[in-house]
Amino acid sequence: MSAPNSTFDFMSEGGEMGALTRAHDWRAGPLGDPGQWPEVLKSTLRLVLTSNHPMFIWWGEHLIQFYNDAYRATMGPERHPRALGQAGRACWGEIWPIISPQIEAVMQGRGATWNVDQLVPVTRNGAREDVWWTYGYSPIQDAGGVRGVLVVCNDVTEEHEARAELTDLNRRLTEQVRQRVQAESDLAAQLDMSDKLRGLTDSHEIAEVAFQTLSRRLVAARINYCEIDAAAGAFTIRHAWRGSGLPSVAGAQGALAAFGPALIEDLSAGRAACIADVTCDGRTAPSVAAFDAMDGRAVIIVPILEAGQLVAAMSIMSAAPFEWSGHHVALVEGVAHRIRHAMERARAHEAHIAAQRDRHAQQRAESERLESMFSQAPGFMCILSGPEHVFKFANDAYRRLVGARTLVGKKLRDAVPEIAEQGFLELLDQVYGSARPFVANNVPATIQRSAEGPPSTSYLDFIYQPIVGADGKATGIFVEGFDATERHFAKVALEASEQRLKEGMLAARMVIWDWDLASDRTTFSDNAGILFGGQWQQLAPVWDSLVPEDLARLEAERARALACNGSYEEVVRLVRPDNGETLWLQVHGTVIAADDGTARAIRGVSVDVTERKQAEEALRQAHRRKDEFLAMLAHELRNPLAPISAAAQLLKMCSNDEARVRRSSEVIGRQVEHMTSLISDMLDVSRFNAGLVSLSKELLDLREVVAESTEQTRPLMQLRGHRFEISGVELSLMVLADRTRLVQVLTNLIQNSAKFTPPGGNIRVALETGNAEVSISVSDDGVGMAAELVPHVFELFTQGERSSDRAQGGLGLGLSLVKSLVNLHGGRVRARSGGQDQGSTFTVILPLHGAAAGGPGADRRVVNAAAAGKRALRILVVDDNVDAARMLCLLLEAAGHAVSVAHDPLAVLGGADGAAVDVYLLDIGLPGMDGNALARALRSAPGAAQATLIAVTGYGQKYDRETSLAAGFDYYFIKPANPDQLIALLANIAPLDAPGLTSA
Repeated sequence: MSAPNSTFDFMSEGGEMGALTRAHDWRAGPLGDPGQWPEVLKSTLRLVLTSNHPMFIWWGEHLIQFYNDAYRATMGPERHPRALGQAGRACWGEIWPIISPQIEAVMQGRGATWNVDQLVPVTRNGAREDVWWTYGYSPIQDAGGVRGVLVVCNDVTEEHEARAELTDLNRRLTEQVRQRVQAESDLAAQLDMSDKLRGLTDSHEIAEVAFQTLSRRLVAARINYCEIDAAAGAFTIRHAWRGSGLPSVAGAQGALAAFGPALIEDLSAGRAACIADVTCDGRTAPSVAAFDAMDGRAVIIVPILEAGQLVAAMSIMSAAPFEWSGHHVALVEGVAHRIRHAMERARAHEAHIAAQRDRHAQQRAESERLESMFSQAPGFMCILSGPEHVFKFANDAYRRLVGARTLVGKKLRDAVPEIAEQGFLELLDQVYGSARPFVANNVPATIQRSAEGPPSTSYLDFIYQPIVGADGKATGIFVEGFDATERHFAKVALEASEQRLKEGMLAARMVIWDWDLASDRTTFSDNAGILFGGQWQQLAPVWDSLVPEDLARLEAERARALACNGSYEEVVRLVRPDNGETLWLQVHGTVIAADDGTARAIRGVSVDVTERKQAEEALRQAHRRKDEFLAMLAHELRNPLAPISAAAQLLKMCSNDEARVRRSSEVIGRQVEHMTSLISDMLDVSRFNAGLVSLSKELLDLREVVAESTEQTRPLMQLRGHRFEISGVELSLMVLADRTRLVQVLTNLIQNSAKFTPPGGNIRVALETGNAEVSISVSDDGVGMAAELVPHVFELFTQGERSSDRAQGGLGLGLSLVKSLVNLHGGRVRARSGGQDQGSTFTVILPLHGAAAGGPGADRRVVNAAAAGKRALRILVVDDNVDAARMLCLLLEAAGHAVSVAHDPLAVLGGADGAAVDVYLLDIGLPGMDGNALARALRSAPGAAQATLIAVTGYGQKYDRETSLAAGFDYYFIKPANPDQLIALLANIAPLDAPGLTSA
């Protein structure tokens, strides 16, 4: 008996599979000695091993398997090479229900089978794949009957997917054609309307023609065009079209609110409303009555905005529900703007139509290009003839591949010369000479796609199939392939995406894990060690790292989830084994059950939420400080109300006692000034948080700022008997800053020291320079600050604990304002304290400025005090608040001015031409006409154009101030206006008939 590796003639060829077949120990199996095998098996096996087409044999009652090299390429490492000599059922268990009936039919003598483009999923290379096959089962038989099955097959997955892609592309082309037809219809309607409107300039004519055209295109009961007064909340219908039998609504007026606030909000934001049924839309359902009055059940409303303001709208109304489409809205928008801009739209219409025509032409050209491309096969094909490989045929895909060159009749070497050095010609020569096909996948090919452009690299799958003549020699080569560039780069992109996913999980501090309950094995994502420390391969180290009480909660939640095959979630603390850091983890797990309902695994994710937990704690602290602030605010505002109330009562009781009246007035003035200071601090904080604070910078000597701040705070220090010292003011230190805001910073710091330094204490202001910076330090030996308070002292609402010796009050806003103002100046601020009763030091650091700047120019109505003298001004106070107007009048009359009062802005405007008024003090919130509108009107009145306009208002935001100054006001005061500042301003304004008045 010969050895297992003996060579038999019928196994003498066949490449790798021939070698494996010869080396296999067949004697140990059911087939026995190969020398004794039936001749039909030997001849069939030799045919299979020497074939370049995928082929396979099942032999005998056990269906023992043989296959060739071409078939091996379709198998994964899961089966090859152990499939050789293996029984069929053992090898193909996963698809045996699909193939076994066909095998049995052939073995039973019922003839051959042939299956085209069949889905037979297989597992290969570690994954389950959907694979489409074209294959046939043929009987292997001799005189004894059918002995086995010969399989001839081909993996046609790529062709199947290509056909599916072509089907999808055809669907998209159909949709593009539909859209093109709709676009052509809309364009035709636009062209028709353009022809009819050309030359018309009257808005009524344009509306009539446009509405007639629009009514034929849309299902409409009414078409209205209305103008809108957004300030008054009213509309007026200027142009209207109505269906047969309906009354006209042209000229009708009404309130916008009748149609629902949500709808008006959309229109004011420039969003068109397209409503199929007003009774079913949340914006209009509460206002159905208003739409019923207009015979509108389904509506399109197109807003027209100018400078962000709703000024007009056009509506299409159907008496019955109707599903509008997007092109209906576009059509209505075009008509609405034509009516709004009658002459402008008439002139611009031609350009608009031309632009539409160009877009339509582009769309049509694109559609034709796509249609032409999709009508061809997705794969490239050509036929090369003779040893010189002359093109006899090339399809569109091939011509696109090589840059739309002239190919037929040319040699490949001449037609596409750039491939000569890339090995393709040598492969073609080999296939032509051997008459054997060549198959390749994902081969890079650098091709000159255009004469002017650079070469580009494509990745190709292709087959060179020889065309063999009767003599067995090749006469040409059929080339078929597919441009796999997208697939290549998709694979590259997939690899990059997987990498990004890993990086994203790391950035999100997320670990994914799977716990197999049967084996108690757990698999963690690769980033577990990086994020949470340690080597996470089993669960025991995890449990050991969790805080015990958190672990108990987690186990209880997991037990609950296991009981119902549900999910669980818990936040636990984990102590990193590598550095001892405590992390907060949000753990989410989902129980995975088997078919019988038994829990077999838990799949979960653990996310590091330490930062969130820290942020939640910070938020709780912020809420606590806010509550404390509100309590302080109530206290601080009630304090001045008590003396004000008592003083007011005293004034009623002792109106003839001049001394008591004066003292009461002084009390009220001081307390109002205190309340105004509190409110100003809150408004400043609000403006800073909203980003509405801007600086008016000029070149300043810090000595002047220190002097002014000291002057403002000296009374408080004198009252408390403080010793005050200034150092470092010997030299001029120039900074580019806002004087008022910088004085506010330093005043706030000195007042803060005075408030929290006991009587007889010391306060010191020191200026120092260095590194092109200047520092201003305010030090005291007062109550100091606890160490835990110092890092938070500049935060909003932060204060030390109050006690009986710290009853000076305050809202905890001052130091926050200081920091914000210093930051706006490009500086920084810091605090230091040795602890309780060890005093505090606050230091402001600003950049020094080396250049000088010119001062601002004089206002056109302001002259110096000497020029103005003490001449009385003629002043008109306009305020609908009678008490406020009367008190302001009394204040100004006491300053020596001639003052009159008005409460109706329209009456003021009526007498503006004849009135001799030097200064108007106007409230902004006036009835009928606001102060800004009144200011603009006064600037247009000849008798009041040169008067000084001063706003005195409760509106204090930056936008309010800018709006008023733009309306024509010269000055802007926020209520309650500072009397000293107002009187000082008036003292520097000359009467209109005074000599020396300058104008800009």
